[in-house]
Parts: sequence; structure tokens; C-alpha cells
Amino acid sequence: MNIKKIIALLLTTLLVMGTFVGCGNDKTKESSQTDDKKVEETEDNGSDEKEAQEKESDLSGEVVYWSMWSENEPQAEILKGAIERFEKANPNVIVDVQWQGRGVRDLVIPAIEGGQKLDIFDSDPVGMYTSLGESLLNLDELYASPSVSDPSKTLAETILPSLVKWDKSLADGVELSGHFSVPYAPYAVTWFYNKDHFEKAGIKSAPKTWEDLDAVCASLKEAGYKPITVDDAYYSMMFSYYLDRAITNDEVAKLVSDNTGESWDDPLVVQAIEAFEDFYNKGYFASEVETNKYPAGQQQVALDEATMYFNGTWLPAEVSATTGPDFNWGQFTFPTVPNGKGKITDLTFGGQAFLANAKTDNKEATFELLKYFVDTETQQAFSDAGLTACTVGTKWPESIADAQAIVSEADKNINWGANLSGDFAEAIVVPEMVNVMIGKSTAKEFIEKMKKEAKTYAK
Repeated sequence: MNIKKIIALLLTTLLVMGTFVGCGNDKTKESSQTDDKKVEETEDNGSDEKEAQEKESDLSGEVVYWSMWSENEPQAEILKGAIERFEKANPNVIVDVQWQGRGVRDLVIPAIEGGQKLDIFDSDPVGMYTSLGESLLNLDELYASPSVSDPSKTLAETILPSLVKWDKSLADGVELSGHFSVPYAPYAVTWFYNKDHFEKAGIKSAPKTWEDLDAVCASLKEAGYKPITVDDAYYSMMFSYYLDRAITNDEVAKLVSDNTGESWDDPLVVQAIEAFEDFYNKGYFASEVETNKYPAGQQQVALDEATMYFNGTWLPAEVSATTGPDFNWGQFTFPTVPNGKGKITDLTFGGQAFLANAKTDNKEATFELLKYFVDTETQQAFSDAGLTACTVGTKWPESIADAQAIVSEADKNINWGANLSGDFAEAIVVPEMVNVMIGKSTAKEFIEKMKKEAKTYAK
């Protein structure tokens, strides 16, 4: 090989090696830059996490929560998840939970009065307001604070307005100023019906007036359905709510306590019992009403044997083993009645509620845990489990979706049974009203008996 070829070969080799070395340097440089970036990002992330932890660690100590749920109930499992998220976000706080079950009310009162360590508990708030009053912690500050789910909104803005208003009314009722509970697990008393029956009977919409309900019943009967059923556990409900729509529940309370009997001559009261006599005469009540023992009435609806039943939002869950998951439930609120003083937005609704001890020694952590109990993640878990949610925008189970809209629009909370209660109502009014529903007595006979019995019962 001559000298020129050797030199050319050497130059070519050096050129190729230089190219690879250059590429290698570029890749090394790029790798170095990437590593530097990763270190920088890691440092930034570490800084962010540290700042977050420092912020989360502002709360410390212990929060003691006595629950109305038993440990293996669905509600308890959901609340355990909320507590776990709270403790993760607030690692310096320990939550001591005691799953007391339904007897919690009987335990909480002596515990608070005796100075026992207790921060949060849940129960029916009506009884707690009455029994504990000023021993309850004022929650106005909590209501005005940012919610966990959406810090741009206050906690009050994330809770169904009707529940917020209800809590305020409970406080007003015992002469307290402000909010002292956070309602959740809401319920409502409405008409429940089979939407498939309505569709097959050609009914386009739920009734809003008593005249509408009359027309709905006529269409259902013509289509071969038993329009309305009830059983002994809820005999009084339909009549009591008609009275509420007619004269308001406050006047119902006066009616059943009137020892003179004169209130039974009120034209709207007479109209109420005549309306039930009219429905009997038209064949709108299922013939089994006379003998139905709970839960026979609701089972008639579940078994597709009757269309409508007046009850609470727990009904679909109670009969789910009979109906299965595909039953086409609908709800509508009790309709208005001719010349009535009650409004269609008057509703019996309520729920359980979280309350706090006025003597808590860890108010800040108590408030924060309460926020987690009623944030959208927790409430969505309630809905996913077939239960009701207390937060705005969280959909209820499909079986009670109509009831959610009814609760959202509710303006006034009326007492359970619209105040048709007490010894006279239970012993005299309700049995005689049932006799009218089943054709054993007339509306006129009912009124005469009420006037007479009101006087003698008082003696």
C-alpha cells in the first residue's frame, strides 16, 4: 500500500472518531442537563411537600368522636374513609372513634354533663337541641369557613339550603342564636309511585294539586291498577298531610287539642275528611287497606300490585330485596288542596346531624374533621352506597332522585305527621278516619264523632 492511501485511511478514521466523540459529548451534556433538571424538580417537589406538610401540621392533639352508627354499617365504613383522609392531611391529629350505635343519645347527654372528653357526636338533632341546648358548640364559624371540597365556597354554601335553614329553625326553637349542628343523611316524606304504571296509564306528569291527584287515580284505575295503598304503620299520614295543606300543621296541633270540639266544624277540616270519603267512593284505595299490617302496604307497591304509597325516602331501600335494582321509582310531594293555607314547598324532612361539645378543647381540629364528614367525597360515597347526600350537586341514588329535588326546594319543615299526634289522635281520630277510608263510616259521621269525643276525652 502506498503512502498516500495510508494517509487517506488515517484521516478518514480520525474524522469518524471525532464524529462519535462529538455525539458522545452532546449526549453527555444532554444527560447532565436532564439530571440537573430532575434534581431541581425533586428539590422543588420536596419543598412543596414540605410546605404542605407544615401547613397540614398546624393542627394537633386528639378529637374524640362518638358515632350513632355501629362499626360494620355502611355509614360507618364511609366515615372511616373520611377520618383516614383527615388524619393523612393532619398527621399530628389523632381521631378517637367510638361506634356507639343508636344508643349514642343516651350516652352523650350524661357524658357532656359529667365533663367527659367528647368533641363530636351525631344523632337526631331535634332531641339534642332540646336536651343539651347551650352545651352545644356554636358552629357559625364553621359554617362561614372554606369547605374542603371547594375552598372558594363556605361550608354553608355546599350544604343543601333546606338543611341549613332547618338547623337554624331548630336553634330558634330552643332560643339559641346561630347554627349548632351540621345536618346530613337527609330524608323526606313524599308520595312514592311506580313510574311504569303512570306511563302505561298515559299519565304525563306527577300531580301538584288534589284535583290532579284525583285525575291520576282515575287514569290508574281505568288502566287496571290499584291507585293508592297504605298499611297500619302509616294510616294517619295521608290524612294528616291533607290537613296540613288545608289549615297548616300549627292549626292541626290546635285541632287535636281542642277540648270543645268546635274546631272540627272548620270547613277545611270537613273538606279533608270528605276528600277521603270521595276517594273511597271512587275506588282509589286498595281493598287490602283495611287488613294491611306493616309492611304489607309497601310490599303491594314492591310487588307491582299497587301504584302509590305515602312514605319516607327510606322506602326503596326497605323493599329492595323485593323490587330488585330495576324498579322504576318516582316521588312527588303532597299536592295542594282547594282553598288550602299550606304550601306545596312545606315538607317533612330532616336527617341526622353532627354536633359538637361546647367544652371541646380542640375546636380547630373538631371543625376540620366536621368539614371532611360533609365534603363532596364523603357525601358521594353515601350516594354510591344507596344513601342520601347532604351536599349541593351530589346526586342521590336513582331510586330517590325525584325526592332530592323536592328537598332542595323545600321552604318550611313541618313536624312528623303534621302534628296529628297524641292520645286523642291515636285513639280516636286515626281509627275513625280509617273507617271512612274503607267505607265503614261517612265523613259526616266522622265529624260528629270527633266533636263528641273531643269533649268526653278531655274529662
